[in-house]
Amino acid sequence: MRYVVGVDVGGTNLVAGVLAEDGSEIHGVVSEPTMAAQGADAVIARIIKLAKASIVESGKKVEGVGIGSPGPLNTKTGVVLLTPNLGWTNMPLRDRVGEGLSLPAMLDNDANCAIFGEWWRGAARARTTSSVSHWVRDWRRDHHRR
Repeated sequence: MRYVVGVDVGGTNLVAGVLAEDGSEIHGVVSEPTMAAQGADAVIARIIKLAKASIVESGKKVEGVGIGSPGPLNTKTGVVLLTPNLGWTNMPLRDRVGEGLSLPAMLDNDANCAIFGEWWRGAARARTTSSVSHWVRDWRRDHHRR
């Protein structure tokens, strides 16, 4: 089984956890306050520290990191364009976290990640008639072009 570490970047809290690629297992879920007032460098250092703690606690070999961040962002370049609650503008979050963990990284909007998670393993799981299923179809189409 292959594993990734997922990171949820929020204005109040950061959460990291290791999950199996098929979503069947979740390990090492850890959380701590974001403390955005300390600045972007401090928050990114905290993200990296938290992801490393999650990996150690899980005991799993992790092959990549997925990051969900608020605000409009460019998924192709991995740049968060604007996050008023964190005070970031044009932040290369994907590359900074990936480099800090020495892992390949992907970045998407936190709301997109939440919707996909609900469709994949949550309350909207395998629904084919919901607006979520249409969003997932479009998301998959757009993200597999790269």
